[in-house]
Amino acid sequence: MPRGYRVIVGILIFALIFGGSVAMSAPRFVFFFIGDGMGEGDVHFLERYSRFRGVSSSFSALSFVGTVGTLSGGEIPDSASSGTALACGVKTRNGMLGVDPSGRITPSLAEIAKKRNFRVGIITNVAVNDATPASFYAHRSSRRDYQGIALDMVESGFDLLVGWGIASPGDALAVGAKRGYTVTRSWDDFLSRKDLPMVALLSFPFHVDRKNGYTLQSAVRRGIELLFNERGFLLVVEGGKIDWCKHMNDVGSLLGELLDFDEAIQEALTFAKQYPQETLVLVTADHETGEFEVDGEVDFPKILGQPFSYQVFFDRVSAGASLSEVAREMWGFPEELIPPLGGTGNDPNKAFIALARKFSQEVGVSWKTTGHTAEKVPVFVWGEQFPEKLHENTDIFPFLRRFIDDH
Repeated sequence: MPRGYRVIVGILIFALIFGGSVAMSAPRFVFFFIGDGMGEGDVHFLERYSRFRGVSSSFSALSFVGTVGTLSGGEIPDSASSGTALACGVKTRNGMLGVDPSGRITPSLAEIAKKRNFRVGIITNVAVNDATPASFYAHRSSRRDYQGIALDMVESGFDLLVGWGIASPGDALAVGAKRGYTVTRSWDDFLSRKDLPMVALLSFPFHVDRKNGYTLQSAVRRGIELLFNERGFLLVVEGGKIDWCKHMNDVGSLLGELLDFDEAIQEALTFAKQYPQETLVLVTADHETGEFEVDGEVDFPKILGQPFSYQVFFDRVSAGASLSEVAREMWGFPEELIPPLGGTGNDPNKAFIALARKFSQEVGVSWKTTGHTAEKVPVFVWGEQFPEKLHENTDIFPFLRRFIDDH
């Protein structure tokens, strides 16, 4: 398999095997952030927005290590195959989780961490048995086997599992209760309970739709409090809705989800500064979606003026509002622009994407697809073990590989 995935997984496994050993100078607090669908264009977009606001993003505190290809057997990947590559260091077929192409189980770095008596947490703002988080605990031939994946989740023994519900859970929660899991469905409960292991099924509205309340950053902060112990922990965090927004070419919603992800990373960096010699933070993506690009000057005030997400758009149309009415409220399009752009029969998805691309052109960004792409994804690292700042064009991780070789 390509060297990049082996090095990402290798460095994390190294940290988990030797973590807490002063002689080996290996970290015992390990964060692994995955922006689902996030490419280099998204990071550039976020950095541009940070400069617009006169602040620094969390990425400015990270070392850019390089890029890694995500192709799956020559195919454009899905989140199951690319998630398995990140979690297990093994390339597999699209749709397969935690198994190699022949169906043989491949242990994940999270499972290795648990066997080494680290506490392990998985946090996502989408379903906790969605493909990317599931790659760390599930071993299934199909990502659509939601009930089986949910059972793998509660049988993993992981200490903390947080997400926006469980897709088709079957009797997983009942099985989990027998295995000692506390199940909570409210933020207040999640923020007050201290008993592990825990499954927390919480509300994670789109950033653009959220008026107030808790965020992915809130979940990471609480996750750190719950997982902290002398031995150490591995915390995997997915920004899952980045991918959702990119599938819809919804730049207004995308900016908010990137900000949520950025703030979650910042929470880990705040912790890392308290334990600089003992913390490792890795940030990457499973694949890129949309072939998203910044074309020139970006009209951020106009983007920030978008009042709600594509989900609210569909909810409003489903409730009987006209397409032109909702599009006018969402983007300010005049009535005469909407009929030709919305001339897509009875398919609201196609109508929305046509309108969203028109808005993207107006604000200075572009899309080439609504699907996944073959673009490489960026990898960033923070840790006192990695003091060098690398050039942007550094090819696949010689520095990380050297760190492994040196030990």
